[in-house]
Amino acid sequence: MTSALIIGAGLVIVIAVIFAAIANARETGRIQQRQEDEQNALRRQEKMDEVIVEKRSDNTSCNSVTIGGCPSIIKYDREFLTRAAKQFRTLSENSPVRTLITDYGKFRDACRAGGTN
Repeated sequence: MTSALIIGAGLVIVIAVIFAAIANARETGRIQQRQEDEQNALRRQEKMDEVIVEKRSDNTSCNSVTIGGCPSIIKYDREFLTRAAKQFRTLSENSPVRTLITDYGKFRDACRAGGTN
């Protein structure tokens, strides 16, 4: 009877260790995924920053950014624009994202008007 209790307790410990290892591996995977996501977001932001710096360093016209004039304006459907407007309104007045979006709207307007800022 005593040896059966010892074996049973040993099995419980082994099972607990296995579950702890699985939980640890899952958490490690989540941490690694979060780090990769943050690195990817940083890379995307750096690329956006490069474009903004390039555009702001030459305030002459859209012709300075692309060969042959402004890039073509992407058309969005009404439903997409409605959803975007709702999300835009949730941003605080001093939000950097709100400023970027407003600047982008001005850029699109300038391209529609003939390519000057």
